[in-house]
Amino acid sequence: MAWAGNVFTDYRYRHVRVNIERSGEDTRVGCFLADGTPTMRVTFDASAQAASLPEGSPFPDWHAARRFAGPMPFTFGDAGDGSFVVVEGSRQDWVPRPVAVKDWQVSLFDEAPLRGTTPILANAFAVENVAYRWKRGRIVKP
Repeated sequence: MAWAGNVFTDYRYRHVRVNIERSGEDTRVGCFLADGTPTMRVTFDASAQAASLPEGSPFPDWHAARRFAGPMPFTFGDAGDGSFVVVEGSRQDWVPRPVAVKDWQVSLFDEAPLRGTTPILANAFAVENVAYRWKRGRIVKP
């Protein structure tokens, strides 16, 4: 996916190894580049039925936050000639459950242009067993 994504978009995808560990109520997810460099780690309690929104969240409640849980239905890429590529994602069984995040680190915030910013954890949901695919892309000329 990283190779094909970089051929057709300017997103700069990177291949990562994902490690998921469950211990009691906690789930730990870690993502690592091929050389072992960590790109993300998060520890959360998925059993927390009454999980609170993270402190500092801009959302008033989980219902409002849920509207932002998931990939956007379309992705766009500049074709370089005034037109652009539009690809639609299709998903089934997308049922996000709020989780209580205990600890997190995303290395993207240590890289330019985000270095020096202070990220805010706005919400956190777990999803499992999602059937997801991309539909065939199309070229759009405005």
